[in-house]
Amino acid sequence: MAESLFDSIMRNTAIPALEAAFGIAATHINSYGDEISVTIILQSELVPTGEFGERMEVRYTIELDKSMAASVGDTFSVENDSIPYPTIWKITQLLADDGYLQKFAVIEE
Repeated sequence: MAESLFDSIMRNTAIPALEAAFGIAATHINSYGDEISVTIILQSELVPTGEFGERMEVRYTIELDKSMAASVGDTFSVENDSIPYPTIWKITQLLADDGYLQKFAVIEE
């Protein structure tokens, strides 16, 4: 099936523009131990927790191009300017997949 105009715009223009504006460099380490340089969008947000949403907690997320084939259990190493060692983020849950970008909940290891 031929790629639609929308697919072409997303893959060739929109995703690279989002990564250029909001992305940071990281190293993706999959379950086999393979390492690849990628661009991720690292975010934090407040989410209600508890049965009735009685308190708010910070949740960290990573969003990246679906073609990177990230999955639960994979890690991302992000270099820091303020500390001498990288921060390691581990994927714990897939939150969203629109066919172009995947958004994962992550924890700091």
